[in-house]
Order: sequence, then structure tokens, then C-alpha cells
Amino acid sequence: MSSDTQFTADGPTIVGFQTGGANIQRGVDAAGTEVGVVGRSGKLGVRAEGGPVGIHALSDERAAVFESKQPRVPQVRLVPHHMQLAREKFPVVAGEYPIMGDLPTIGALGDIHCAADFGNENAVLWLCVAASEEGRKPAQWAQLLVGKPTSGKAW
Repeated sequence: MSSDTQFTADGPTIVGFQTGGANIQRGVDAAGTEVGVVGRSGKLGVRAEGGPVGIHALSDERAAVFESKQPRVPQVRLVPHHMQLAREKFPVVAGEYPIMGDLPTIGALGDIHCAADFGNENAVLWLCVAASEEGRKPAQWAQLLVGKPTSGKAW
């Protein structure tokens, strides 16, 4: 129940907590010793909308972790934009970029690391294929090979 140090909304209502107004810069600023915000529902835990960015995660370690409770369900779904594709396929020769810098020594199986040479505007994705063991062995990374770059034309 509500107290001087806690707010409880126990419904029934459509919105349990709401802010609004022309002079509110942050609708909610929450902090906790273990978790800042927890969202639970039978359908959707957290929904974020924003322009130009819906979610921006920043951390001293991994910025985001996605985990499915079901072992045969993907952890992330990217909803595709419609694009007309050619019916025929053509062979692609994928080439690996040589490793010029250092890859992270810390990695968990399934981590994705994006490295970029900003001078040449080249980006490379790496997948952690063997987890690190602290003080014993560094993570092992495999480059994710992709097809030939194509210029975007949709704005």
C-alpha cells in the first residue's frame, strides 16, 4: 500500500501512473539499488516510443541483454521493413576484414560486437562463439560475413 516513501496503484484503472505537462522534462526518473525500472504484464513488459530513438541504453558493461525463457525462441526480433527483392539470386563472395585492433577479451556466448573504422566508414560484426573464463581464457570471436554493400535510397 501507499506510504510516505512508496506509491501503490491497485486499480482497477487503465493507467496506474501517468505524467503530463508542458514543463516536465522527464516523465519518470527512477533509481534502485538493483533495478531501476521493472515492467511486467501478460503481454508486453516495457514499451518505449521516442523520436528519433525509442530506447538508448548506456552501461559500464553490456548496454543490453536480451534473454528468452524458452530455449527454442530467438532472443531478438527485428521487424522487417518492406522491400521488393529480385527473384533470382547471384553468387556472393564474402571476404573477412583482417583484424587490425583488439577484440574484447570478455564475452559471453552470443554476444555481438560491432567494430568500425570511422576513417574508412567500414563496420564489422563479430559473434562470440566461445565465452571467456575470467583469468583463464579470453572470449573467441567469429566475424559475421555479409554480402556486398549497397547504397540505400529510401529516406
